[in-house]
Amino acid sequence: MKAAGKHRRAIAHLRRREWQKAHELVMDLEGPLAFHIHGLVHRLEGDTENARYWYRQAAVPFSRSLRLAAELEAIESALKAATKRASRA
Repeated sequence: MKAAGKHRRAIAHLRRREWQKAHELVMDLEGPLAFHIHGLVHRLEGDTENARYWYRQAAVPFSRSLRLAAELEAIESALKAATKRASRA
């Protein structure tokens, strides 16, 4: 499965609050989107130190107050934009 497909599956797992399944998908992926999802998984698990690390890797500000739905929408928008850029290349 391509990385974009794994990102989408991880997002779907997060929407269902299946943190471990999402974590398993993004653990071996690289790049800002995977790092952002990875950070979100740790934030939702309450692992703030690890979450901050992954947010830094993604170059995304860490926020405890951002709601899950809003953050997932931001990740989905970034994934759509990246997929669109890749299809043009």
